[in-house]
Amino acid sequence: DIAAFKIEMKDGTGKPKLKGGDQIRVWFQDSISNTHMAAKVTDLNNGTYLVTAPLPWAGRLRLHVALAYPREYLRA
Repeated sequence: DIAAFKIEMKDGTGKPKLKGGDQIRVWFQDSISNTHMAAKVTDLNNGTYLVTAPLPWAGRLRLHVALAYPREYLRA
């Protein structure tokens, strides 16, 4: 199976961001074995990001999403 979902970024005032460029990290964690697996994040350059990852094991997973660096920081 493959997991796929979209992340829609917002600015500090809650308005949707219209440009990409943020560095986003996404990973899954198996709740029993504590195994971690990174997901692929594709920047759609419009403030949204497509996340995909194969699901190599069955069971409950915990999803982690982190904004490593916002676009504004990287441009400074």
